[in-house]
Amino acid sequence: MFKLNFSKSSMDFFVIFSGRFFNGLLLIAATRIYSTLLTDNEIGRLGVILSSLFFFTSLVFFPIGSFINQNILFWLKNNIWQKHLASYFFFISIIVLFGSILLNFYVDSFLVLVAAIYLLGLCFNQTLIPILNAMLYRKVFVSLTFLTTLFYIFLSYQFVTFGSPKAEFWLLGQSVSNIFFALFTIPALLFLTKQSFDFTPRAIKVNQIKNVLNFALPLLITSLAGWLILNLYKIIGGYVIGYEEIAVLILCSVLSTGIFGAIESATIQLYHADFLQALLKSKNLDNRKTAFKKFFQKVMVTLTFFLGVIILFAPIIIKVGLDQRFHEYVWLFIVFLFVDYFRNLNHVLSQFAFAEFKTKVLITGNIVGAFSSVIFIVFSITSDNWIVYIPVSLILAYFLNILFQYRQLKINYGSISLLPTINNIIFILLMFLILIVNYFIFFRESL
Repeated sequence: MFKLNFSKSSMDFFVIFSGRFFNGLLLIAATRIYSTLLTDNEIGRLGVILSSLFFFTSLVFFPIGSFINQNILFWLKNNIWQKHLASYFFFISIIVLFGSILLNFYVDSFLVLVAAIYLLGLCFNQTLIPILNAMLYRKVFVSLTFLTTLFYIFLSYQFVTFGSPKAEFWLLGQSVSNIFFALFTIPALLFLTKQSFDFTPRAIKVNQIKNVLNFALPLLITSLAGWLILNLYKIIGGYVIGYEEIAVLILCSVLSTGIFGAIESATIQLYHADFLQALLKSKNLDNRKTAFKKFFQKVMVTLTFFLGVIILFAPIIIKVGLDQRFHEYVWLFIVFLFVDYFRNLNHVLSQFAFAEFKTKVLITGNIVGAFSSVIFIVFSITSDNWIVYIPVSLILAYFLNILFQYRQLKINYGSISLLPTINNIIFILLMFLILIVNYFIFFRESL
Protein backbone atom coordinates (compact mmCIF):
# COMPACT_ATOMS: atom_id res chain seq x y z
CA MET A 1 0.00 0.00 0.00
CA PHE A 2 1.28 3.44 -0.90
CA LYS A 3 2.00 5.53 2.17
CA LEU A 4 1.71 9.28 1.86
CA ASN A 5 4.76 11.23 2.92
CA PHE A 6 3.61 14.35 4.77
CA SER A 7 7.05 15.76 5.49
CA LYS A 8 7.40 19.31 4.21
CA SER A 9 10.59 20.31 2.51
CA SER A 10 12.10 23.77 2.95
CA MET A 11 12.45 23.76 -0.82
CA ASP A 12 8.67 23.62 -1.41
CA PHE A 13 8.26 27.37 -1.56
CA PHE A 14 11.12 27.77 -4.03
CA VAL A 15 10.02 24.85 -6.22
CA ILE A 16 6.36 25.88 -6.44
CA PHE A 17 6.95 29.57 -7.00
CA SER A 18 9.85 29.17 -9.41
CA GLY A 19 7.77 26.69 -11.39
CA ARG A 20 4.80 29.02 -11.50
CA PHE A 21 7.06 31.96 -12.29
CA PHE A 22 8.49 30.31 -15.38
CA ASN A 23 5.06 28.98 -16.32
CA GLY A 24 3.77 32.54 -16.00
CA LEU A 25 6.51 33.72 -18.37
CA LEU A 26 5.38 31.10 -20.86
CA LEU A 27 1.78 32.29 -20.60
CA ILE A 28 2.94 35.86 -21.25
CA ALA A 29 4.80 34.57 -24.30
CA ALA A 30 1.69 32.72 -25.46
CA THR A 31 -0.42 35.88 -25.18
CA ARG A 32 2.19 37.85 -27.09
CA ILE A 33 2.34 35.25 -29.86
CA TYR A 34 -1.38 34.91 -30.50
CA SER A 35 -2.02 38.66 -30.08
CA THR A 36 0.49 39.08 -32.93
CA LEU A 37 -0.53 36.16 -35.16
CA LEU A 38 -4.31 36.48 -34.86
CA THR A 39 -6.46 39.37 -36.00
CA ASP A 40 -8.55 41.31 -33.47
CA ASN A 41 -11.63 39.47 -34.74
CA GLU A 42 -10.05 36.04 -34.16
CA ILE A 43 -8.79 37.10 -30.72
CA GLY A 44 -12.37 38.04 -29.87
CA ARG A 45 -13.64 34.74 -31.28
CA LEU A 46 -11.10 32.78 -29.24
CA GLY A 47 -12.27 34.53 -26.08
CA VAL A 48 -15.93 33.78 -26.80
CA ILE A 49 -15.20 30.13 -27.70
CA LEU A 50 -13.25 29.60 -24.48
CA SER A 51 -15.97 31.30 -22.44
CA SER A 52 -18.53 28.95 -23.98
CA LEU A 53 -16.35 25.93 -23.14
CA PHE A 54 -15.86 27.23 -19.61
CA PHE A 55 -19.64 27.04 -19.21
CA PHE A 56 -19.34 23.27 -19.62
CA THR A 57 -16.41 23.07 -17.22
CA SER A 58 -18.38 25.12 -14.68
CA LEU A 59 -21.34 22.79 -15.10
CA VAL A 60 -19.46 19.50 -14.77
CA PHE A 61 -15.70 19.71 -14.22
CA PHE A 62 -15.48 22.11 -11.31
CA PRO A 63 -18.21 20.64 -9.05
CA ILE A 64 -17.08 17.02 -9.40
CA GLY A 65 -13.40 17.96 -9.66
CA SER A 66 -13.63 19.76 -6.33
CA PHE A 67 -15.09 16.60 -4.78
CA ILE A 68 -12.15 14.63 -6.15
CA ASN A 69 -9.64 17.14 -4.74
CA GLN A 70 -11.16 16.84 -1.28
CA ASN A 71 -11.02 13.02 -1.36
CA ILE A 72 -7.88 12.24 -3.35
CA LEU A 73 -5.61 11.90 -0.29
CA PHE A 74 -7.95 9.31 1.21
CA TRP A 75 -8.18 7.44 -2.10
CA LEU A 76 -4.40 7.43 -2.48
CA LYS A 77 -3.90 6.16 1.03
CA ASN A 78 -6.35 3.29 0.44
CA ASN A 79 -5.20 2.48 -3.11
CA ILE A 80 -8.62 3.10 -4.67
CA TRP A 81 -7.78 6.24 -6.67
CA GLN A 82 -7.60 4.51 -10.07
CA LYS A 83 -11.15 3.14 -10.01
CA HIS A 84 -12.61 6.44 -8.78
CA LEU A 85 -10.82 8.43 -11.48
CA ALA A 86 -11.71 5.87 -14.16
CA SER A 87 -15.39 6.27 -13.29
CA TYR A 88 -15.06 10.05 -13.44
CA PHE A 89 -13.24 10.03 -16.81
CA PHE A 90 -15.77 7.61 -18.28
CA PHE A 91 -18.61 9.85 -17.14
CA ILE A 92 -16.97 12.96 -18.63
CA SER A 93 -16.18 11.22 -21.93
CA ILE A 94 -19.80 10.13 -22.37
CA ILE A 95 -21.06 13.66 -21.73
CA VAL A 96 -18.54 15.22 -24.13
CA LEU A 97 -19.38 12.65 -26.83
CA PHE A 98 -23.11 13.21 -26.45
CA GLY A 99 -22.69 17.00 -26.47
CA SER A 100 -20.47 16.85 -29.56
CA ILE A 101 -23.06 14.85 -31.49
CA LEU A 102 -25.74 17.42 -30.68
CA LEU A 103 -23.56 20.46 -31.43
CA ASN A 104 -22.45 18.98 -34.76
CA PHE A 105 -25.86 19.84 -36.18
CA TYR A 106 -25.48 23.55 -35.37
CA VAL A 107 -21.75 24.33 -35.27
CA ASP A 108 -18.86 23.78 -37.70
CA SER A 109 -17.67 20.18 -37.39
CA PHE A 110 -13.99 21.09 -37.03
CA LEU A 111 -14.75 23.51 -34.20
CA VAL A 112 -16.82 20.82 -32.45
CA LEU A 113 -13.95 18.34 -32.77
CA VAL A 114 -11.42 20.82 -31.36
CA ALA A 115 -13.79 21.73 -28.53
CA ALA A 116 -14.27 18.06 -27.61
CA ILE A 117 -10.51 17.41 -27.57
CA TYR A 118 -10.00 20.57 -25.51
CA LEU A 119 -12.57 19.58 -22.87
CA LEU A 120 -11.25 16.04 -22.52
CA GLY A 121 -7.65 17.23 -22.42
CA LEU A 122 -8.40 19.89 -19.82
CA CYS A 123 -10.32 17.44 -17.64
CA PHE A 124 -7.66 14.71 -17.73
CA ASN A 125 -4.70 17.07 -17.37
CA GLN A 126 -6.10 19.21 -14.54
CA THR A 127 -7.20 16.12 -12.62
CA LEU A 128 -4.13 13.90 -12.94
CA ILE A 129 -1.18 16.29 -12.72
CA PRO A 130 -2.34 18.07 -9.49
CA ILE A 131 -2.43 14.64 -7.79
CA LEU A 132 1.37 14.76 -7.87
CA ASN A 133 1.26 17.95 -5.84
CA ALA A 134 -1.16 16.37 -3.35
CA MET A 135 1.39 13.56 -2.96
CA LEU A 136 4.03 16.28 -2.32
CA TYR A 137 6.03 15.42 -5.45
CA ARG A 138 6.47 19.12 -6.10
CA LYS A 139 9.26 18.93 -8.69
CA VAL A 140 7.46 16.37 -10.87
CA PHE A 141 4.22 18.37 -10.65
CA VAL A 142 5.94 21.64 -11.58
CA SER A 143 7.87 20.02 -14.43
CA LEU A 144 4.81 18.46 -16.05
CA THR A 145 2.82 21.69 -15.70
CA PHE A 146 5.64 23.65 -17.32
CA LEU A 147 6.05 21.13 -20.15
CA THR A 148 2.30 21.14 -20.82
CA THR A 149 2.37 24.91 -21.35
CA LEU A 150 5.60 24.86 -23.38
CA PHE A 151 4.35 22.13 -25.71
CA TYR A 152 0.99 23.92 -26.06
CA ILE A 153 2.70 27.10 -27.26
CA PHE A 154 4.87 25.17 -29.71
CA LEU A 155 1.94 23.23 -31.18
CA SER A 156 -0.40 26.23 -31.34
CA TYR A 157 2.24 28.28 -33.14
CA GLN A 158 2.76 25.49 -35.65
CA PHE A 159 -0.97 24.96 -36.24
CA VAL A 160 -1.64 28.69 -36.70
CA THR A 161 1.44 29.30 -38.89
CA PHE A 162 1.12 26.27 -41.17
CA GLY A 163 -2.60 25.66 -40.81
CA SER A 164 -4.73 28.77 -40.55
CA PRO A 165 -4.56 31.93 -38.36
CA LYS A 166 -7.87 31.14 -36.69
CA ALA A 167 -8.97 30.68 -33.11
CA GLU A 168 -9.69 26.95 -33.60
CA PHE A 169 -6.11 26.18 -34.64
CA TRP A 170 -4.64 27.98 -31.67
CA LEU A 171 -7.00 26.09 -29.35
CA LEU A 172 -6.06 22.78 -30.98
CA GLY A 173 -2.45 23.09 -29.83
CA GLN A 174 -3.51 23.54 -26.22
CA SER A 175 -5.92 20.61 -26.48
CA VAL A 176 -3.35 18.15 -27.82
CA SER A 177 -0.73 19.19 -25.27
CA ASN A 178 -3.14 18.70 -22.36
CA ILE A 179 -4.03 15.18 -23.47
CA PHE A 180 -0.43 14.17 -24.19
CA PHE A 181 0.91 15.09 -20.74
CA ALA A 182 -2.18 13.76 -18.98
CA LEU A 183 -1.49 10.36 -20.54
CA PHE A 184 2.18 10.69 -19.59
CA THR A 185 1.17 11.33 -15.96
CA ILE A 186 -0.63 7.99 -15.58
CA PRO A 187 2.51 5.77 -15.68
CA ALA A 188 4.26 8.30 -13.43
CA LEU A 189 1.51 7.94 -10.82
CA LEU A 190 1.59 4.16 -11.11
CA PHE A 191 5.34 4.15 -10.58
CA LEU A 192 5.17 6.44 -7.55
CA THR A 193 2.31 4.53 -5.94
CA LYS A 194 3.93 1.17 -6.85
CA GLN A 195 0.71 -0.11 -8.41
CA SER A 196 -0.18 -1.86 -11.63
CA PHE A 197 -2.54 -0.37 -14.19
CA ASP A 198 -6.16 -0.81 -13.12
CA PHE A 199 -8.11 2.09 -14.62
CA THR A 200 -11.42 0.28 -14.72
CA PRO A 201 -14.58 2.07 -13.58
CA ARG A 202 -15.92 0.79 -10.28
CA ALA A 203 -19.56 -0.01 -9.60
CA ILE A 204 -21.16 3.12 -8.21
CA LYS A 205 -23.37 2.71 -5.15
CA VAL A 206 -26.42 4.83 -4.42
CA ASN A 207 -24.96 6.32 -1.24
CA GLN A 208 -21.81 7.34 -3.15
CA ILE A 209 -23.91 9.17 -5.74
CA LYS A 210 -25.74 10.95 -2.91
CA ASN A 211 -22.44 12.02 -1.35
CA VAL A 212 -21.20 13.41 -4.66
CA LEU A 213 -24.48 15.19 -5.38
CA ASN A 214 -24.71 16.69 -1.88
CA PHE A 215 -21.25 18.15 -2.36
CA ALA A 216 -21.38 18.97 -6.07
CA LEU A 217 -24.90 20.36 -6.65
CA PRO A 218 -24.39 23.50 -4.53
CA LEU A 219 -21.03 23.94 -6.27
CA LEU A 220 -22.77 23.65 -9.63
CA ILE A 221 -24.87 26.66 -8.70
CA THR A 222 -21.90 28.62 -7.39
CA SER A 223 -19.76 27.60 -10.36
CA LEU A 224 -22.37 28.76 -12.88
CA ALA A 225 -22.70 31.99 -10.93
CA GLY A 226 -18.94 32.44 -11.11
CA TRP A 227 -19.07 31.75 -14.84
CA LEU A 228 -21.68 34.46 -15.29
CA ILE A 229 -19.51 37.02 -13.50
CA LEU A 230 -16.32 36.25 -15.42
CA ASN A 231 -17.55 35.26 -18.88
CA LEU A 232 -20.96 36.77 -19.63
CA TYR A 233 -19.49 40.07 -20.79
CA LYS A 234 -17.35 38.28 -23.40
CA ILE A 235 -20.27 36.46 -25.00
CA ILE A 236 -22.71 39.40 -24.89
CA GLY A 237 -19.96 41.82 -25.86
CA GLY A 238 -18.92 39.64 -28.79
CA TYR A 239 -22.41 39.74 -30.26
CA VAL A 240 -23.45 43.28 -29.25
CA ILE A 241 -20.19 45.24 -29.52
CA GLY A 242 -18.30 42.90 -31.86
CA TYR A 243 -15.42 40.40 -31.63
CA GLU A 244 -12.89 42.94 -32.87
CA GLU A 245 -13.86 45.62 -30.33
CA ILE A 246 -13.78 43.37 -27.25
CA ALA A 247 -10.42 41.84 -28.21
CA VAL A 248 -8.55 44.27 -25.96
CA LEU A 249 -10.76 43.37 -22.98
CA ILE A 250 -10.14 39.68 -23.56
CA LEU A 251 -6.37 40.11 -23.96
CA CYS A 252 -5.97 42.20 -20.79
CA SER A 253 -8.15 39.72 -18.91
CA VAL A 254 -6.21 36.71 -20.22
CA LEU A 255 -2.86 38.31 -19.43
CA SER A 256 -3.97 39.24 -15.92
CA THR A 257 -5.51 35.84 -15.20
CA GLY A 258 -2.51 34.03 -16.64
CA ILE A 259 -0.04 35.85 -14.39
CA PHE A 260 -2.10 36.37 -11.25
CA GLY A 261 -3.84 33.01 -11.61
CA ALA A 262 -0.46 31.28 -11.70
CA ILE A 263 0.56 33.03 -8.48
CA GLU A 264 -2.76 32.18 -6.81
CA SER A 265 -2.50 28.56 -7.91
CA ALA A 266 1.08 28.28 -6.64
CA THR A 267 0.16 29.90 -3.32
CA ILE A 268 -2.83 27.64 -2.69
CA GLN A 269 -0.89 24.55 -3.76
CA LEU A 270 1.89 25.51 -1.38
CA TYR A 271 -0.33 25.97 1.67
CA HIS A 272 -3.35 23.78 0.88
CA ALA A 273 -1.70 20.43 1.60
CA ASP A 274 -0.80 21.56 5.14
CA PHE A 275 -4.33 22.88 5.60
CA LEU A 276 -5.89 19.55 4.55
CA GLN A 277 -3.53 17.60 6.78
CA ALA A 278 -4.47 19.80 9.75
CA LEU A 279 -8.13 19.07 9.06
CA LEU A 280 -7.49 15.33 8.84
CA LYS A 281 -5.79 15.40 12.24
CA SER A 282 -8.58 17.18 14.10
CA LYS A 283 -12.35 16.80 14.30
CA ASN A 284 -12.71 19.77 16.64
CA LEU A 285 -14.41 22.68 14.84
CA ASP A 286 -12.43 25.37 16.67
CA ASN A 287 -9.15 23.75 15.68
CA ARG A 288 -10.36 23.47 12.09
CA LYS A 289 -11.33 27.15 12.07
CA THR A 290 -7.88 28.04 13.41
CA ALA A 291 -6.27 25.98 10.64
CA PHE A 292 -8.34 27.80 8.03
CA LYS A 293 -7.48 31.19 9.53
CA LYS A 294 -3.76 30.41 9.20
CA PHE A 295 -4.29 29.18 5.64
CA PHE A 296 -6.32 32.28 4.72
CA GLN A 297 -3.75 34.66 6.21
CA LYS A 298 -0.79 33.06 4.45
CA VAL A 299 -2.52 32.96 1.07
CA MET A 300 -4.01 36.46 1.11
CA VAL A 301 -0.92 38.26 2.41
CA THR A 302 1.10 36.53 -0.32
CA LEU A 303 -1.43 37.43 -3.03
CA THR A 304 -1.66 41.05 -1.86
CA PHE A 305 2.12 41.42 -1.98
CA PHE A 306 2.34 40.02 -5.49
CA LEU A 307 -0.55 42.19 -6.64
CA GLY A 308 1.51 45.25 -5.80
CA VAL A 309 4.61 43.85 -7.49
CA ILE A 310 2.74 43.05 -10.72
CA ILE A 311 1.11 46.50 -10.78
CA LEU A 312 4.46 48.25 -10.45
CA PHE A 313 5.80 46.25 -13.40
CA ALA A 314 2.58 46.49 -15.42
CA PRO A 315 3.96 48.72 -18.21
CA ILE A 316 6.81 46.30 -18.85
CA ILE A 317 4.48 43.28 -18.74
CA ILE A 318 2.15 44.87 -21.29
CA LYS A 319 5.01 45.66 -23.65
CA VAL A 320 6.33 42.12 -23.42
CA GLY A 321 3.02 40.26 -23.29
CA LEU A 322 0.92 41.99 -25.95
CA ASP A 323 1.39 43.15 -29.51
CA GLN A 324 2.34 46.80 -29.96
CA ARG A 325 -1.18 47.85 -30.96
CA PHE A 326 -2.38 47.10 -27.39
CA HIS A 327 0.39 48.81 -25.37
CA GLU A 328 -1.72 51.87 -24.52
CA TYR A 329 -4.08 49.72 -22.44
CA VAL A 330 -1.78 49.24 -19.45
CA TRP A 331 -4.46 50.89 -17.28
CA LEU A 332 -7.00 48.26 -18.36
CA PHE A 333 -4.57 45.47 -17.48
CA ILE A 334 -4.21 46.95 -13.95
CA VAL A 335 -7.99 47.11 -13.53
CA PHE A 336 -8.24 43.43 -14.49
CA LEU A 337 -5.55 42.62 -11.92
CA PHE A 338 -7.94 43.89 -9.26
CA VAL A 339 -10.71 41.79 -10.84
CA ASP A 340 -8.55 38.70 -10.46
CA TYR A 341 -7.49 39.70 -6.96
CA PHE A 342 -11.08 39.86 -5.70
CA ARG A 343 -11.97 36.72 -7.64
CA ASN A 344 -9.12 34.87 -5.91
CA LEU A 345 -10.11 36.31 -2.52
CA ASN A 346 -13.56 34.83 -3.09
CA HIS A 347 -12.00 31.48 -4.06
CA VAL A 348 -9.77 31.34 -0.98
CA LEU A 349 -12.66 32.27 1.29
CA SER A 350 -14.66 29.33 -0.07
CA GLN A 351 -12.01 26.76 0.87
CA PHE A 352 -13.38 26.33 4.39
CA ALA A 353 -16.80 25.39 3.03
CA PHE A 354 -15.07 22.90 0.69
CA ALA A 355 -13.13 21.40 3.56
CA GLU A 356 -16.25 21.03 5.70
CA PHE A 357 -18.23 19.58 2.78
CA LYS A 358 -20.83 22.31 3.39
CA THR A 359 -20.87 23.88 -0.03
CA LYS A 360 -24.47 25.10 0.36
CA VAL A 361 -23.19 28.11 2.33
CA LEU A 362 -21.55 29.39 -0.87
CA ILE A 363 -24.80 29.67 -2.83
CA THR A 364 -26.13 32.98 -1.51
CA GLY A 365 -22.98 35.02 -2.09
CA ASN A 366 -22.44 33.65 -5.58
CA ILE A 367 -26.06 34.23 -6.64
CA VAL A 368 -25.88 37.82 -5.37
CA GLY A 369 -22.62 38.33 -7.26
CA ALA A 370 -23.98 36.77 -10.46
CA PHE A 371 -27.26 38.71 -10.35
CA SER A 372 -25.49 42.02 -9.75
CA SER A 373 -22.95 41.30 -12.50
CA VAL A 374 -25.71 40.65 -15.05
CA ILE A 375 -27.30 44.02 -14.21
CA PHE A 376 -23.96 45.86 -14.19
CA ILE A 377 -22.76 44.29 -17.45
CA VAL A 378 -26.00 44.90 -19.36
CA PHE A 379 -25.82 48.53 -18.27
CA SER A 380 -22.10 48.73 -19.12
CA ILE A 381 -22.38 47.25 -22.62
CA THR A 382 -25.04 49.79 -23.60
CA SER A 383 -22.80 52.63 -22.46
CA ASP A 384 -20.35 54.51 -24.66
CA ASN A 385 -17.70 54.02 -21.96
CA TRP A 386 -18.15 50.23 -21.82
CA ILE A 387 -14.40 49.56 -21.85
CA VAL A 388 -14.17 51.09 -18.33
CA TYR A 389 -17.54 50.07 -16.94
CA ILE A 390 -17.28 46.34 -17.73
CA PRO A 391 -14.16 45.53 -15.64
CA VAL A 392 -15.34 47.83 -12.82
CA SER A 393 -18.64 45.92 -12.86
CA LEU A 394 -16.74 42.67 -12.34
CA ILE A 395 -14.91 44.12 -9.31
CA LEU A 396 -18.21 45.25 -7.75
CA ALA A 397 -19.82 41.86 -8.40
CA TYR A 398 -16.97 39.96 -6.74
CA PHE A 399 -16.94 42.41 -3.82
CA LEU A 400 -20.64 41.78 -3.15
CA ASN A 401 -20.03 38.04 -3.50
CA ILE A 402 -17.28 38.19 -0.85
CA LEU A 403 -19.40 40.21 1.59
CA PHE A 404 -22.33 37.79 1.46
CA GLN A 405 -20.09 34.74 1.48
CA TYR A 406 -18.26 35.92 4.59
CA ARG A 407 -21.62 36.64 6.24
CA GLN A 408 -22.84 33.10 5.49
CA LEU A 409 -19.67 31.57 6.92
CA LYS A 410 -20.17 33.55 10.15
CA ILE A 411 -23.82 32.46 10.36
CA ASN A 412 -22.99 28.79 9.91
CA TYR A 413 -19.71 28.49 11.78
CA GLY A 414 -19.52 31.51 14.03
CA SER A 415 -16.63 33.94 13.87
CA ILE A 416 -13.63 32.62 11.99
CA SER A 417 -11.65 35.71 13.07
CA LEU A 418 -10.78 36.73 9.53
CA LEU A 419 -11.59 40.41 9.99
CA PRO A 420 -8.11 41.42 11.26
CA THR A 421 -6.58 39.74 8.21
CA ILE A 422 -9.04 41.45 5.87
CA ASN A 423 -8.30 44.82 7.51
CA ASN A 424 -4.57 44.28 6.96
CA ILE A 425 -5.22 43.39 3.33
CA ILE A 426 -7.30 46.55 2.84
CA PHE A 427 -4.52 48.63 4.38
CA ILE A 428 -1.91 47.07 2.07
CA LEU A 429 -4.18 47.63 -0.94
CA LEU A 430 -4.60 51.30 -0.04
CA MET A 431 -0.83 51.69 0.15
CA PHE A 432 -0.46 50.11 -3.27
CA LEU A 433 -3.17 52.36 -4.68
CA ILE A 434 -1.30 55.43 -3.43
CA LEU A 435 1.85 54.11 -5.11
CA ILE A 436 -0.07 53.49 -8.33
CA VAL A 437 -1.55 57.00 -8.39
CA ASN A 438 1.85 58.55 -7.87
CA TYR A 439 3.35 56.23 -10.45
CA PHE A 440 0.94 57.34 -13.14
CA ILE A 441 1.16 61.00 -12.19
CA PHE A 442 4.95 61.19 -12.43
CA PHE A 443 5.80 58.47 -14.94
CA ARG A 444 2.82 58.27 -17.31
CA GLU A 445 4.72 60.00 -20.09
CA SER A 446 7.27 57.22 -20.15
CA LEU A 447 4.69 54.42 -20.61
